[in-house]
This record gives sequence, C-alpha cells and structure tokens, in this order.
Amino acid sequence: MTHHSKAARFVPLALLVLCAGFVIQSFIPVSHGEEKQAEAPPRIEVLFLGSKNLFNHDPPTRFRVLREALGPKAVNITYANTVEALTKENLAQYDVLLIFANLYELDVKTQGQALLDFARKGGGCVLLHCAAACFRESDFPEYVDLLGAQFKSHGKGVFRARIVNQDHPVMKGWKGFECWDETYEHKRHGKDRIILQKRDDEPWSWVKTYGKGRVFYTASGHDHRCWDLPEYHDLIHRAIRWTAHDDKVSWLSPQHLPTLRYRRAAAPKDPKNPVGPLNQIQNPLTPSESLKLAQIPPGFEIRLFAAEPQVVNPIAINWDQQGRLWVVEAFDYPHKVGSETPRDRIKILEDRDNDGVADKVTVFAEGLNICTSVLPVSGGAIATDGADMVLLKDTDGDDQVDQRHVLWSGIGLRDTHACVSNLRHGFDGWIYATVGYSGLDVTVGGTRHQSSQAVFRFLPDGSDFEIVQNTSNNTWGLGFTEEGDLIGSTANGNASWYLSIPNRHFELVGRKGQKVAQADEPEDLAPITPDYFQNSPKGKHSSAAGHAVYTSRRFPKPWWNHRVLVCEPPMHLISAPQIVRTGDRFRTTGFEHNLYA
Repeated sequence: MTHHSKAARFVPLALLVLCAGFVIQSFIPVSHGEEKQAEAPPRIEVLFLGSKNLFNHDPPTRFRVLREALGPKAVNITYANTVEALTKENLAQYDVLLIFANLYELDVKTQGQALLDFARKGGGCVLLHCAAACFRESDFPEYVDLLGAQFKSHGKGVFRARIVNQDHPVMKGWKGFECWDETYEHKRHGKDRIILQKRDDEPWSWVKTYGKGRVFYTASGHDHRCWDLPEYHDLIHRAIRWTAHDDKVSWLSPQHLPTLRYRRAAAPKDPKNPVGPLNQIQNPLTPSESLKLAQIPPGFEIRLFAAEPQVVNPIAINWDQQGRLWVVEAFDYPHKVGSETPRDRIKILEDRDNDGVADKVTVFAEGLNICTSVLPVSGGAIATDGADMVLLKDTDGDDQVDQRHVLWSGIGLRDTHACVSNLRHGFDGWIYATVGYSGLDVTVGGTRHQSSQAVFRFLPDGSDFEIVQNTSNNTWGLGFTEEGDLIGSTANGNASWYLSIPNRHFELVGRKGQKVAQADEPEDLAPITPDYFQNSPKGKHSSAAGHAVYTSRRFPKPWWNHRVLVCEPPMHLISAPQIVRTGDRFRTTGFEHNLYA
C-alpha cells in the first residue's frame, strides 16, 4: 500500500484461536522502525461505502456477497453506510474506495473534498451502478467529473453489454455475462474516459484517471440477479486490482495465495445456502498460509504466537498477571465424559524474550476431564474438571500443580457443549462464569442452587455461591465494561445480552427472577468465505462464544470500552460490534464489522 500514506498501525493484545491447524495468533503492538517477525503479506484494503437497506439495491447484502467472493483473493473489504466515513484520516487507511449506495447529500467542503483528495493522491475508485446517482442534492459537480457521467434514467430487461476494449487490463480475458438489470442511461458525459463496454450505443463501463488515481465505473449491478454472478465478482475484482495500481497487485506477478483443497465430508449440504462446497471439508493450511487469507481491520497487524505442537486442541484461554497465556487443551471434549483415563490438560505459554512468539511451554496440569475453562489465581488456577470446580495449587512455584481441591460440585454434563464457560475475575472479588443448558445443581454452605442456564458467581475459596441471573439458551460469552457492567452472549439468537436485575432482588419478595436483557440487533454477520455450515439462525451468530469488551488502550480510541469481540467458530470470524448506551440499557450493533475473519 504505497501509493499514499497510511495511518498509524494499531495492533491489539488479543488472541485468535484458529480451528484449522490449531494455531494461536496474536495482535502485537508495532512501532515504526521496529524489527518485525514474519507476518501476513499486505492485502488490498477496500472501503465499501453503502447505505442502509434500500429497495433492491440492498448494499449491506451486496457487501457480504462480495466479501465472501473476494476474501480468499487477498481483498479486504470494510463496510460503511454513511458519508461520515469520508474523512481524510479514514480514507488514508484504504487502497480503494468502492461506492454502491443511495446517498444523495454530503458536506462538499469536508467529505466531498476528502473523497476528491483521496483520488487525486492515488487512491482507487470503483463506482458501481447507483453510484452514478449519488450526491445529486449537493452542489458537487466535481463528483460527476470524477465518475465520468451522471445517472439520467433507466428501463429494465435482460441483456449482455458488449465489450468494446478487450485489450484493457480490466477486460483482458473476461467474457462478460447476460442477466436482468436496469438499462441505465447517463448524462453529463466526460470526454476523458476509456469506454470498456456499451449497451447498444450507451457507454456502460469505463475507466479514467483523476489526478494520480484511477477510476472504474460500470452501470451493472441493480440487484441479486447481477450480484450473485461469479462473472460480476470477477469484474469487480479486476477493477479493484487495476485501480489499486500497486506493485503487490501487478497483473504480471500477482500475490501468491494458497490453494484451498477439500475432501468429502459426512455433513449434509445445506439447501438454503447452496453457494460453496458445504458437503466438503477444507484441508488444513499451515500457519503461514492461513495468514495470507486472514482479514483484519485496516491499520492492524496479525502475527503467529503459537502453533502445533506447542498447543493442540485449544478450547479456552486466559492471562495471568505476568503476561503468560494459560490454555486448556481438550482431548475428551465433547464425548468422553467420566473417562477412566482423562486426557485434558492445561498449559502455560510464555514469551520470555519479548519477540511476540511463545518460546516456553509448561504443562501445568493434566488428567482432567471435560475441562472447559481456566482462571489463573494466586498460587495456581481454578478450572472445571468434569462435574467439579477445582482449585489447582502450585505449592513450590515450579508451574506444575501439586494439590487439587474441589471448591464445589454440580456442573451438569448431559451435553458437554453446554457446560461452564468463561471463568472471570469480577470487580467485587467474586469469580464469575456462565453455564449452558446442562445446568448447575450446587450445594454450598447448606444452600442448594439450581439453574438450567445462567450467569453465576462464587467466592475464590468456594465458601459462597450465587446464581446471578438466568439466560435464554446455551450461554458461553461473558465480559465486563470498565464501569463493571456485565454483558455476554448465548450461542443461539442472543449474541449480546446484559445483566439487568439479579435474581436475589426478586427472591427477596418471593418473585421469580427475570432473564438477562437482550442487547443485540437482528443483524447478519460478514464472513469472508462461503465455506461454512450453520445451524439456526442462518447468517447470524449461531454459536456465539466469548463476549470480551475491549477495555485496553492499544486500539484506536473509538474502540475503548465501546466495542466487543464475539467469536463465531462456524463462520470462522470474530465480530466486533459497537456498544451503544441508552440510559441504563445497552444496544449492540454493527455485527458486519470483524476483528478477524
């Protein structure tokens, strides 16, 4: 990304656990001039400027379709649905601005000027279909000059636009397509265009330059009948590469990407999502190959922290105050409950020379069964072990467990997908966690506590216990805001909730407690591959695992205490929606934004 300066690079202190190949990757802070380890090669960064779901254009859906199609081709696409994204600082993070939107106004002096400056200084512009009608209610003739024409009117029909310049890099080797679309006519035609396609005599697709920048426009793309075509995806991909005009996307030496290979799987093909080899399983990639296909936000970097054989089958992670990573390796999960030879274990991974790579691995405990969470504490760790919550004590400081004490028992095991998750230190000195529909039946201090699925807490010595509030279904995610508010996620249909009134306040007056309050909006996710298989709800969080509030200061300021990280393993991503506070309520929105995919 060399054609114009980039913003400062932010790298979070978070970990990503990737199922294929069992690697742990980290976002590590990088300063300019610092010697860096091998990292992911650069990808083309594209800002997709859309608008809220309007008529058949539906930019949010078109963004998701394009992201799945071009993600495996080293194209990162970030979505914005407002002209507020048109700032000098924001655009500086991208190689290409793609516009497919119904946006009629903008602030010409600030937003309009930022757009023009981006193009003049070398930024690429890919303008699709309704982009020719944008900003018509603002006095912005420069945009018409940038695009090369303006929308006038349209009919409709099935047709094939005729290629008139087969030798241009965007067109070379491309065969075109026939589909239903609107038959755009344009006005205010510019004279400095190179026409690539025509519909009858109407210019249909063209390219031009604008200062140091390159511009591509096509009138194709009204609705899914065009957007679902691989040929249309290919056209946009070609346009993105050409407008980026960087060495890394040279037509003569394209970036080498790993070939995805598949083997037959027993999983049935999903008739509701026929795109992609859903009845096949992708063969694992090496860590370095995975890095080439990973998408993270602009200005972030992703690096490998640990991989097999250092860590195998990771199911849960946590940090101690020394900055060491504690990992649960799950070999019994999900089937071997009560195994005579339990095989789960806990490891400690350390980076002793501060190069961002784990260089010391210690087995802290082994012989555990269905261990689903670990929490470092003074002198050892607290972890689940079958039906027990146990304190594993290291009495001699060698980072290996010497004593095992049962704090309490009663973790339900009827379905190991729904046991205890996310042990966390609370602000009040208690330890918090969640449990799914396998439930709890715990007796502490002579008091019995039962719940089918809930948020609960207990004292570190096991002397007290409380079901804080019940949840709606299988519950995994748990996190705290800086103010101490507790929010989390369930696996199905409630990707973000917040603790409202604890059960104990209802019980004091003989009432039954309410469930946690729903915070998430009914929004789709944005994977970068069609190779996934989901249960209900389709396209949304169906296995929301983890709900960490970003409360550090390594990320840009808009992230601080305002973004959450929610894992979705089936879709191979970590979404990063925003927390919006309205009085004593929370709303979580913007699930199309990912930290990792």
